[in-house]
Amino acid sequence: MKSRLLGALAGAALCSIASQASATIVNVTYTGIVTYDRDLTGIFGTVGGNNDLVGQSYTAKFTFDTSLGDANSSPGPYPYQETFGGTGYLGSPTSPVTSATVTIGSVTVSVPATYQGFAGAVQYDDGFGRQFHYARANDASSVVYSQAHVYAYDGSVPFSLTGPFTYTPTYGGTLQFYSHDYTLGQVIQNTSVYASVTSLTVTSGVPELSTWAMMILGFAGVGFAAYRRGSNSVRWV
Repeated sequence: MKSRLLGALAGAALCSIASQASATIVNVTYTGIVTYDRDLTGIFGTVGGNNDLVGQSYTAKFTFDTSLGDANSSPGPYPYQETFGGTGYLGSPTSPVTSATVTIGSVTVSVPATYQGFAGAVQYDDGFGRQFHYARANDASSVVYSQAHVYAYDGSVPFSLTGPFTYTPTYGGTLQFYSHDYTLGQVIQNTSVYASVTSLTVTSGVPELSTWAMMILGFAGVGFAAYRRGSNSVRWV
């Protein structure tokens, strides 16, 4: 009886592993070069800076979980796939974007995606393709967002949200960071930065620690159940 119970528990653990493993953690990295900035509060540079960041490196990172938020897709005639969520959408209030950062030079700023998180890809029959990623947080007095996209008309943009791939734009792409905060009527933050895209890399991440813990528990349960079953089959005569 005990071995059957242990077997059932182990089976449940393995089912849980399978459901968690079906979720894909995706890491997205855009690199670029700053082409315009208005950094009035000096988030990335000198207070009151205007185009003093031009020419510096710009990196936008997004991590999203395909099991979160809502998802849409269509096979054609205009294929697209997207995942999205957050309190700014009518659907799921949970954003699939679990983290987003913008790095300019040596300064990294975190961009929560609580209001809106989005990842999408399109690939039309005429060759037009696009990859787009977005993270945004805002309330009554402040907003901060990071958006990034690449596009081309030659069919070169990968039609995949989860990768893996590295893409060098053949036509164009834009990175943008924007932040303003007027809490208590004071200008706390006011920054806008644009950059051109030099590369886009998409890779699938490793399982989270909780997933590894469930895997270990599941395999241990199966092993112990097998051991109990083997030991119970021995009979002394």
